[in-house]
Amino acid sequence: MYCRKCGFQFEGKFCPKCGEPIASTSTEESAQKPSSVRLDVNGAETPTIKPPVYSQTWFIVLMMFCCCFPVGLFLMWKYKKFNKPVRIILTVLFAFGVIIAITNGGNSSTEKNVSSVSQKTEVNNITDSQPIETEKETETTVVDNRDAATEADKQIYDIIMSAEADYQTLTKIISTDGVSMVDLYDAAKTAENNFRIYWGNIDSVKCDGIKEYKKAAKDYILNMQSIASSTKKYVDKQKIQDLSDAKAGIENSTNYAILVVGARLEFLTASGFSDDEAMQIIAPESEAATE
Repeated sequence: MYCRKCGFQFEGKFCPKCGEPIASTSTEESAQKPSSVRLDVNGAETPTIKPPVYSQTWFIVLMMFCCCFPVGLFLMWKYKKFNKPVRIILTVLFAFGVIIAITNGGNSSTEKNVSSVSQKTEVNNITDSQPIETEKETETTVVDNRDAATEADKQIYDIIMSAEADYQTLTKIISTDGVSMVDLYDAAKTAENNFRIYWGNIDSVKCDGIKEYKKAAKDYILNMQSIASSTKKYVDKQKIQDLSDAKAGIENSTNYAILVVGARLEFLTASGFSDDEAMQIIAPESEAATE
């Protein structure tokens, strides 16, 4: 290097000709380094470590909704993405889907037919000429209402599961290649009638503080009925708008399911169950999924 004072070329910390030190130059160079540069114990620059791709929010969202939901769910809890209520709702939704798939595999067509026949007598009394009795506006939740809440929750859950089974049957026929218009029409008509029955049976469930839970369940089933009705109209009249309405209903079904889970969780906790107990009732598999 060259001495900045006399220009003499040398190696070392001091100029042998004029005695000028070079420590000030090192200090200036250090001052000029950006504050974001990290130094090791020897003063050397070290590269900034970027977080891994799989911990990024965009990657986790992509895995959950486009690629592999269980992996996205695991990463969401591991890196604590979103706030806790959102993580719980997404976890419950996943567990809800698993339960539906298991239930559909275990239910036989005979059981569904028996259930439909036993419910038709009750629903026939609920016609357009007879107004449906609505919940009182003054309804309040009674704390420690655990036994009654458990029974009411089971009744609504069984109705939803029956509706889900018919819905899965309908969507399977819709997505089947080469299905005849007659078969599609008959399946849509049967599902529409059954959904009307399930919707009416929700009103037969009585319990303190259950109004919002029942409303969410009825809206969920009403959306399924709308899908069946639009499908039937499309087969009958061949209007693209009816097909578009059925597609929109299918796309919105997940949103209605989330509202049902949220209302169910609120009903159980307001009836005396702890958050952990309510989650165990709604989705026993969620405990294993979040560990």
